[in-house]
Amino acid sequence: MQPKLLIVDDVNFFIELEKSYLSTVDCEIYTASNGKEALDVLQKIVPDLVIIDYEMPVMNGIEFLKSIRINQAFKHIPVILVSAFIDNELEEMVKSAGANKILKKPFTQEDLLSAIDAFLKIEKRKKERKKVSIPAFYGFEDKMDKGLILDLSEGGAFLAGDINLREGAVLELKFLLPDTNRLFKTWAKIIWINEDKNKKKPQYPNGAGLEFLGLSKESINILRKFIEEACNES
Repeated sequence: MQPKLLIVDDVNFFIELEKSYLSTVDCEIYTASNGKEALDVLQKIVPDLVIIDYEMPVMNGIEFLKSIRINQAFKHIPVILVSAFIDNELEEMVKSAGANKILKKPFTQEDLLSAIDAFLKIEKRKKERKKVSIPAFYGFEDKMDKGLILDLSEGGAFLAGDINLREGAVLELKFLLPDTNRLFKTWAKIIWINEDKNKKKPQYPNGAGLEFLGLSKESINILRKFIEEACNES
Protein backbone atom coordinates (compact mmCIF):
# COMPACT_ATOMS: atom_id res chain seq x y z
CA MET A 1 0.00 0.00 0.00
CA GLN A 2 1.32 3.44 -0.95
CA PRO A 3 2.02 5.79 1.96
CA LYS A 4 -0.14 8.93 2.14
CA LEU A 5 1.54 12.36 2.34
CA LEU A 6 -0.26 15.60 3.12
CA ILE A 7 1.37 18.83 1.87
CA VAL A 8 0.10 22.07 3.43
CA ASP A 9 1.12 25.48 2.08
CA ASP A 10 -0.78 28.66 1.16
CA VAL A 11 1.51 29.25 -1.85
CA ASN A 12 0.53 26.97 -4.72
CA PHE A 13 4.00 27.20 -6.29
CA PHE A 14 5.55 25.46 -3.28
CA ILE A 15 2.86 22.77 -3.29
CA GLU A 16 3.54 22.05 -6.98
CA LEU A 17 7.30 22.13 -6.39
CA GLU A 18 7.08 19.56 -3.58
CA LYS A 19 4.75 17.42 -5.69
CA SER A 20 7.28 17.47 -8.53
CA TYR A 21 10.05 16.50 -6.09
CA LEU A 22 7.87 13.60 -4.90
CA SER A 23 7.17 12.40 -8.45
CA THR A 24 10.16 10.07 -8.07
CA VAL A 25 8.61 8.11 -5.21
CA ASP A 26 5.55 5.88 -4.90
CA CYS A 27 3.09 7.70 -2.65
CA GLU A 28 -0.37 9.25 -2.58
CA ILE A 29 -0.31 13.03 -2.24
CA TYR A 30 -3.02 15.19 -0.65
CA THR A 31 -2.87 18.98 -0.32
CA ALA A 32 -4.33 21.83 1.73
CA SER A 33 -3.76 25.60 1.72
CA ASN A 34 -3.78 26.16 5.50
CA GLY A 35 -3.94 24.31 8.80
CA LYS A 36 -7.73 24.38 9.00
CA GLU A 37 -8.08 22.77 5.56
CA ALA A 38 -5.48 20.21 6.65
CA LEU A 39 -7.62 19.30 9.67
CA ASP A 40 -10.57 18.82 7.31
CA VAL A 41 -8.44 16.45 5.19
CA LEU A 42 -7.60 14.46 8.34
CA GLN A 43 -11.30 13.76 8.79
CA LYS A 44 -11.23 11.84 5.48
CA ILE A 45 -7.79 10.21 5.47
CA VAL A 46 -5.04 9.67 8.03
CA PRO A 47 -1.75 10.50 6.32
CA ASP A 48 1.50 8.74 7.11
CA LEU A 49 3.33 12.10 7.08
CA VAL A 50 2.44 15.80 7.01
CA ILE A 51 4.68 18.47 5.46
CA ILE A 52 3.37 21.87 6.56
CA ASP A 53 4.47 25.48 6.15
CA TYR A 54 4.87 27.62 9.26
CA GLU A 55 3.38 30.93 8.06
CA MET A 56 -0.16 30.64 6.63
CA PRO A 57 -3.47 32.49 7.00
CA VAL A 58 -6.46 31.06 8.91
CA MET A 59 -4.31 28.50 10.80
CA ASN A 60 -0.52 28.33 10.69
CA GLY A 61 1.74 25.32 11.08
CA ILE A 62 2.24 25.68 14.84
CA GLU A 63 -1.51 25.95 15.49
CA PHE A 64 -2.09 22.85 13.35
CA LEU A 65 0.54 20.94 15.32
CA LYS A 66 -1.00 21.87 18.65
CA SER A 67 -4.42 20.73 17.41
CA ILE A 68 -3.35 17.26 16.29
CA ARG A 69 -1.03 16.56 19.23
CA ILE A 70 -3.98 16.67 21.64
CA ASN A 71 -6.09 14.44 19.40
CA GLN A 72 -5.65 10.73 20.12
CA ALA A 73 -6.45 9.77 16.52
CA PHE A 74 -3.78 12.01 14.98
CA LYS A 75 -1.12 12.59 17.65
CA HIS A 76 1.09 9.83 16.22
CA ILE A 77 1.40 11.37 12.71
CA PRO A 78 4.97 12.57 11.92
CA VAL A 79 5.07 16.25 10.94
CA ILE A 80 7.81 18.12 9.07
CA LEU A 81 7.42 21.87 9.50
CA VAL A 82 8.80 24.10 6.72
CA SER A 83 9.88 27.72 7.11
CA ALA A 84 11.95 30.27 5.20
CA PHE A 85 13.19 31.80 8.47
CA ILE A 86 14.55 29.56 11.19
CA ASP A 87 16.19 30.75 14.41
CA ASN A 88 16.65 29.31 17.89
CA GLU A 89 13.33 30.75 19.10
CA LEU A 90 11.37 29.15 16.25
CA GLU A 91 13.17 25.83 16.66
CA GLU A 92 12.23 25.76 20.33
CA MET A 93 8.63 26.72 19.55
CA VAL A 94 8.38 24.02 16.88
CA LYS A 95 9.86 21.39 19.18
CA SER A 96 7.45 22.32 21.96
CA ALA A 97 4.48 22.12 19.59
CA GLY A 98 5.43 18.59 18.62
CA ALA A 99 7.07 18.81 15.18
CA ASN A 100 9.30 15.89 14.31
CA LYS A 101 11.58 17.90 12.02
CA ILE A 102 12.04 21.42 10.70
CA LEU A 103 13.13 22.07 7.10
CA LYS A 104 14.36 25.40 5.77
CA LYS A 105 13.13 26.90 2.50
CA PRO A 106 14.38 26.83 -0.16
CA PHE A 107 15.28 23.14 -0.14
CA THR A 108 16.35 20.73 -2.85
CA GLN A 109 14.69 17.50 -3.88
CA GLU A 110 17.47 15.65 -2.07
CA ASP A 111 16.78 17.64 1.13
CA LEU A 112 13.07 16.79 1.01
CA LEU A 113 13.51 13.10 0.23
CA SER A 114 16.16 12.78 2.94
CA ALA A 115 13.80 14.37 5.48
CA ILE A 116 10.96 12.06 4.47
CA ASP A 117 13.22 9.01 4.52
CA ALA A 118 13.78 9.54 8.24
CA PHE A 119 10.10 8.64 8.82
CA LEU A 120 9.02 6.58 5.81
CA LYS A 121 10.86 4.08 3.69
CA ILE A 122 9.48 5.06 0.31
CA GLU A 123 10.42 3.18 -2.83
CA LYS A 124 12.05 5.56 -5.27
CA ARG A 125 11.30 5.35 -8.97
CA LYS A 126 14.33 5.20 -11.20
CA LYS A 127 14.59 8.33 -13.32
CA GLU A 128 15.46 7.15 -16.80
CA ARG A 129 17.57 9.52 -18.86
CA LYS A 130 17.56 9.82 -22.62
CA LYS A 131 20.16 11.30 -24.95
CA VAL A 132 18.38 13.88 -27.10
CA SER A 133 19.06 16.93 -29.22
CA ILE A 134 16.33 19.44 -28.49
CA PRO A 135 16.70 23.20 -29.15
CA ALA A 136 15.75 25.24 -26.10
CA PHE A 137 15.52 28.83 -24.94
CA TYR A 138 16.63 29.82 -21.46
CA GLY A 139 17.05 32.90 -19.33
CA PHE A 140 14.40 35.35 -18.21
CA GLU A 141 11.32 36.86 -19.82
CA ASP A 142 13.11 39.95 -21.14
CA LYS A 143 16.24 38.11 -22.35
CA MET A 144 16.26 34.54 -23.65
CA ASP A 145 19.33 32.77 -25.04
CA LYS A 146 19.41 29.65 -27.20
CA GLY A 147 20.86 26.33 -26.05
CA LEU A 148 20.56 22.62 -26.77
CA ILE A 149 19.21 19.93 -24.44
CA LEU A 150 21.41 16.85 -24.81
CA ASP A 151 20.16 14.75 -21.89
CA LEU A 152 16.60 14.61 -20.55
CA SER A 153 14.77 12.99 -17.63
CA GLU A 154 11.45 13.72 -15.94
CA GLY A 155 13.36 15.58 -13.24
CA GLY A 156 15.83 17.65 -15.23
CA ALA A 157 18.12 18.04 -18.21
CA PHE A 158 21.61 18.87 -19.38
CA LEU A 159 21.55 22.14 -21.31
CA ALA A 160 24.53 22.82 -23.60
CA GLY A 161 25.47 26.44 -24.12
CA ASP A 162 27.49 29.35 -22.74
CA ILE A 163 25.47 29.76 -19.58
CA ASN A 164 26.84 32.70 -17.63
CA LEU A 165 25.05 31.94 -14.37
CA ARG A 166 26.18 30.44 -11.08
CA GLU A 167 25.18 27.15 -9.49
CA GLY A 168 21.92 27.55 -7.60
CA ALA A 169 20.57 30.19 -9.99
CA VAL A 170 17.03 29.76 -11.30
CA LEU A 171 16.16 30.35 -14.95
CA GLU A 172 13.19 29.93 -17.25
CA LEU A 173 13.43 27.08 -19.77
CA LYS A 174 11.33 26.57 -22.91
CA PHE A 175 11.51 23.66 -25.34
CA LEU A 176 9.28 21.75 -27.75
CA LEU A 177 9.14 18.05 -26.92
CA PRO A 178 9.63 16.07 -30.17
CA ASP A 179 6.66 14.12 -31.58
CA THR A 180 4.26 15.61 -29.02
CA ASN A 181 3.77 19.23 -30.15
CA ARG A 182 3.99 20.02 -26.44
CA LEU A 183 5.74 23.26 -25.53
CA PHE A 184 7.32 22.94 -22.10
CA LYS A 185 7.75 26.14 -20.11
CA THR A 186 9.24 25.62 -16.68
CA TRP A 187 11.55 27.11 -14.12
CA ALA A 188 14.77 25.20 -13.61
CA LYS A 189 17.59 25.37 -11.06
CA ILE A 190 21.25 25.06 -12.05
CA ILE A 191 22.67 22.13 -10.08
CA TRP A 192 26.11 21.94 -11.69
CA ILE A 193 28.05 23.74 -14.43
CA ASN A 194 30.42 22.42 -17.07
CA GLU A 195 32.97 24.94 -18.30
CA ASP A 196 36.43 24.79 -19.83
CA LYS A 197 38.22 25.56 -16.56
CA ASN A 198 36.12 23.13 -14.55
CA LYS A 199 34.75 20.12 -16.47
CA LYS A 200 32.75 18.21 -13.89
CA LYS A 201 31.58 15.79 -16.61
CA PRO A 202 34.18 15.66 -19.42
CA GLN A 203 31.80 13.73 -21.70
CA TYR A 204 29.57 16.81 -21.89
CA PRO A 205 30.30 20.16 -23.62
CA ASN A 206 29.99 23.49 -21.85
CA GLY A 207 26.62 23.89 -20.23
CA ALA A 208 24.68 23.12 -17.06
CA GLY A 209 22.80 20.34 -15.33
CA LEU A 210 19.29 21.58 -14.54
CA GLU A 211 16.62 20.45 -12.08
CA PHE A 212 13.05 21.21 -13.14
CA LEU A 213 11.01 23.20 -10.62
CA GLY A 214 7.26 22.98 -10.21
CA LEU A 215 6.36 20.79 -13.19
CA SER A 216 2.72 19.76 -13.15
CA LYS A 217 1.82 16.10 -12.74
CA GLU A 218 0.53 16.12 -16.33
CA SER A 219 3.85 17.46 -17.63
CA ILE A 220 5.82 14.90 -15.62
CA ASN A 221 3.69 12.09 -17.01
CA ILE A 222 4.18 13.35 -20.60
CA LEU A 223 7.94 13.54 -20.08
CA ARG A 224 8.00 10.10 -18.49
CA LYS A 225 6.05 8.58 -21.39
CA PHE A 226 8.28 10.27 -23.97
CA ILE A 227 11.46 9.03 -22.29
CA GLU A 228 10.15 5.49 -21.79
CA GLU A 229 9.09 5.22 -25.44
CA ALA A 230 12.37 6.69 -26.65
CA CYS A 231 14.36 4.26 -24.50
CA ASN A 232 12.31 1.30 -25.79
CA GLU A 233 12.97 2.31 -29.40
CA SER A 234 16.72 2.64 -28.92
